[in-house]
Amino acid sequence: IEVFPTLVVTDPRTGRYEPLLLARALGDDRVAWLRALKLTYQAGPYLFVHAGILPGRPLAEQHEKDLLWIRNRFLDSDADHGFIVVHGHTPSKEPELLRNRINVDTGATFNGQLTAVALGESEGPRFLTVTGDPGKGPNPHYR
Repeated sequence: IEVFPTLVVTDPRTGRYEPLLLARALGDDRVAWLRALKLTYQAGPYLFVHAGILPGRPLAEQHEKDLLWIRNRFLDSDADHGFIVVHGHTPSKEPELLRNRINVDTGATFNGQLTAVALGESEGPRFLTVTGDPGKGPNPHYR
């Protein structure tokens, strides 16, 4: 088992996040692999995406900005998207299970609680949560 080392990605002088430090810590091979990844992945009835989708827009026409950054227009929608969207990006105190989306972002950087979801089981989605030390992120703005 390869254990990923702790990465220092903040400037020690300012304490601010520095993307170049992260890129150096990851190395060229991992950065190239990450850049080659698609922004969505579909498996059965589930669509996996970082933030969400713009409701009403076909998947092939979704914009990168929405897939990575969207919040309220997606989160407030009860539309049937044609799949269940599994996402993060917007922390909630508990994982969210709705008919059109599943949010697994429980604010690990703020409170140390990291959540995943097991799908495909006969009894439906099952959340798995572990708790560790919180990061040094900003104060959470839970939805």
